[in-house]
Amino acid sequence: MITVSGGPPDKLNVIQVGWMVNKDAYGDGGTRMFTFWTADNFVNTGCRDLFCPGFVQVDGSVAPGMTFYNLSTVDGPQYDYYFVILEMNATDENWWLVSFDTQMRTIGYWPKALFPDMKESFTNLEWGGYLFNYDPKNTTSPQMGSGHFPEEGFGKAAYFRDIDLMRCPPEGFELVSTDEVHIFTDNPQCYRVGEKADLPCWSAAYNFYYGGAGGDCYP
Repeated sequence: MITVSGGPPDKLNVIQVGWMVNKDAYGDGGTRMFTFWTADNFVNTGCRDLFCPGFVQVDGSVAPGMTFYNLSTVDGPQYDYYFVILEMNATDENWWLVSFDTQMRTIGYWPKALFPDMKESFTNLEWGGYLFNYDPKNTTSPQMGSGHFPEEGFGKAAYFRDIDLMRCPPEGFELVSTDEVHIFTDNPQCYRVGEKADLPCWSAAYNFYYGGAGGDCYP
């Protein structure tokens, strides 16, 4: 999941993009792309995917809520999905969602009016995973990622790769260093995030492994 946010805590503006497994939301256990936004820290505003007004879809071939069918397997093929959240100040100031697979696709955008406290820029950028257990009777937490921990490495642990932060000065896009990354996990017994890692053929980029087996995490 990628999270872009800005504004004071009680009016936090947030954009989220990633993949999730949510049987309650989608009616199955499929791995699906999702988007989410809020303008007041998830209190009264916000919407997932296309279930209410907010995100404007412009490419009919890619949509929030779609199922990913090419999934990585442990010790098997690894599949990557690339997403970019982009604010184009020189044009319309909307927040655009772009994907890269065999070609670049402009999926859609969040209108700038949704985010009054993120007009100029964001203050926080996060990559990682989180989960919820909606069943109060079930104290067993599900796995995150592949269910393997970061130290197990490529082919087993889930990962983020080729993390970049771009800015758009008048002369065009340029990359900003992502070397100063702060790592956080709230339950290392069950889920962990690794340091910067070298992935095959991508050693120069910022990559990291994450995930865990879950289990009895909150006794």
